[in-house]
Amino acid sequence: TVSVLYWPIRELHRRRDRARTRPCCEPASSLSAPPAHTMSTIRGNKQEIKPGFFSIQREADGGGQLLAFFNETDDKQFNVCYVIPEGKIEALGRTAVGDGGKYAVSVYPQETVEFIKGTWRSFKRSLSFGAPDKEWQAKNAARKNQQGEED
Repeated sequence: TVSVLYWPIRELHRRRDRARTRPCCEPASSLSAPPAHTMSTIRGNKQEIKPGFFSIQREADGGGQLLAFFNETDDKQFNVCYVIPEGKIEALGRTAVGDGGKYAVSVYPQETVEFIKGTWRSFKRSLSFGAPDKEWQAKNAARKNQQGEED
């Protein structure tokens, strides 16, 4: 007998979309409201990782390095995960901390996020991106509706 594994198409798409927008460890806190600014508010050495997505690194107050991300796109969410095996690291903002030196954050459209600060020798980075998740889209739509009512 031959056994066939059958997945409904809808389930395959759901799994694909969830894998595309989920970081290696889940964010520690709820989503932030979309920011009103469109430019990076953190100064430092900016490096484009993917089109429209930048890492920003500079010296941190009190020594070490500060690492942040800036997403200048209007329609992409970037999920970043760093594995840092050795170092003295402090997670910033809504950065999630996992086992084995994992640090992860989701960066939504037009958002600048502080990620980590400290000292490290090496890291391994993974990055995924796609459409912003439904929760963020709902908050963004509510914010736009509220702004329309105020005008």
